[in-house]
Amino acid sequence: MKIRSSTQAPYTVRWLVAKALGLEMGKVEVETPFLGGAFGGKTPVFLEYLAALAARKFPGFTIKLENSRGRDMASSPSRLALEAVIRLGADVNGKILAARMEYLLDCGAYCDIAPNMAKAIAVDCSGPYNIENLYCDSLCVYTNHTYATSFRGFAHESYTFCLERTLDALADALHMDKLQLREINAIRPGDFTPTMVKTNASNLGNVAACINSLRSQLDWQAGERVQLENGLIRAKGISLLWKTPNPSLRASAGAVLTFNGDGSANLNVGVVEMGNGGKETLALLAAQRLRMAAGRVHVSFSVDTKLTPEYWKTVASLSSFLAGKAVIAACDDALRQLISQAAIVLRCSEEDLDYGQEKVFFKGEPDFCVGYQDLVSGVILSGGNSIGGQIIGRGSHVMRHTGPLAKDTGKGRTGHSWTVGAQGVEVEYDPKDHSYRLLRACTSMDIGAVQDFDAAVAMIRGGMSMGLSLARNEEYIYDEGARLLTASLRNYELLRIGEEPAYDVALITTPQADAPGGMRVFSEHGVIGMPAALANALSCAAGVSLDMLPLTPESIWYALGQESAL
Repeated sequence: MKIRSSTQAPYTVRWLVAKALGLEMGKVEVETPFLGGAFGGKTPVFLEYLAALAARKFPGFTIKLENSRGRDMASSPSRLALEAVIRLGADVNGKILAARMEYLLDCGAYCDIAPNMAKAIAVDCSGPYNIENLYCDSLCVYTNHTYATSFRGFAHESYTFCLERTLDALADALHMDKLQLREINAIRPGDFTPTMVKTNASNLGNVAACINSLRSQLDWQAGERVQLENGLIRAKGISLLWKTPNPSLRASAGAVLTFNGDGSANLNVGVVEMGNGGKETLALLAAQRLRMAAGRVHVSFSVDTKLTPEYWKTVASLSSFLAGKAVIAACDDALRQLISQAAIVLRCSEEDLDYGQEKVFFKGEPDFCVGYQDLVSGVILSGGNSIGGQIIGRGSHVMRHTGPLAKDTGKGRTGHSWTVGAQGVEVEYDPKDHSYRLLRACTSMDIGAVQDFDAAVAMIRGGMSMGLSLARNEEYIYDEGARLLTASLRNYELLRIGEEPAYDVALITTPQADAPGGMRVFSEHGVIGMPAALANALSCAAGVSLDMLPLTPESIWYALGQESAL
């Protein structure tokens, strides 16, 4: 059975369809073309089951199954909803001494991976803050809503909104500068995470540097709230963020490297390309390891489970780390073969050789060399004898030093590192009708060593826009019978052209020692703090606590009315 599916997880589709239909896995082939955008929504296995059942019922026929927009929004999994109760205890100087948190995740009618998201919230529940006395419950709740699945940020954009709104409330109660409060409590190397993982500069990055950078970007010293002569109010809001991956303990990646007759290379990996530049990054890593031009390493954008080495899922921003480790291992395997065969051709020991510019050469004498193109298919010696054969590099990697959380204490490590950042938003608010304009959105993020500056900034800016859209407009509205009323892009509103603010992204570069090229994962993180920062800015502008999304003029008017009623 061959399935052509727009999915982020072709190997999961293969496994689950084979299991459901009682087939050998080798008899299920899943092909994924160039995907385009997904952001987590194409990880669930949903339509594939139905298409596979239809194909079994009508052998020899091609089955095509697709959803209309409305049906997709109403029945395909969506982003989760979240309610939280957070209590913080601090001393008069702003040091948070204790916290108790309860997060309730609306996972809809089916759980899908909501338990994984509940665990991800619990693991990072404190945000990038050092809170020594901490208690957290993170629970999934079944409802009669559309069921939920992963979304860019993996529930962190939701819980961060709740936590950062509470931090602003604490700062107001203490009459303290809100950025200073966060600076006092920021987690630093040597502190422990909520699940008792000891941090260091490599696995944490530099939260303090992100805060200092944001202070400058947002011109925080100029004031949080300014009343303009025309009656409008300009206000700023901030949020910190962090996230560690939460992959399966079986998460693994494989890579195969082959060569063409001209010495160029072909890289075969199971990462699904969906606009995130994942395969481009892997090709760049391979080119750096092989010391050849990036354009000489070729990748295929399609994935076929019968032809491509297995990759867990293209999720959790892990492509550069998990698949990157496999790519480097494949390159090293190929280099060992190249140098071994070159040593025979050049009649020297392998220790005498170095490589670069698609050549293997004698150390100190780069002209005494043999090119990759003369080695990759084997070598014919002067007497007519052949040695070696096709050079095929192979590599793999599985997540290491992670495990389940202890049931009695919650201790454990689910990811290899954290990516941290600070975000801010400036708005212009009209108190007459509670409308507002987005003026500026700023992000300072520690992404480790930078491979492609422009691509990194574009990735983060895209996340910022997405975060502002879901905070400003997006909402599933149900009637009394739990029927979805916003199953159309006409009434499910997105941030539109002309509503975007000016974006400012600053990169902090603390390398991660165990990561390929020193890079941290960051594809998701631009979205995480935006809803909280916008809510904090508007709460400051309107002088009312805005603790629910979306942040519409109507919701601000309602909050003001509720407060006056009290």
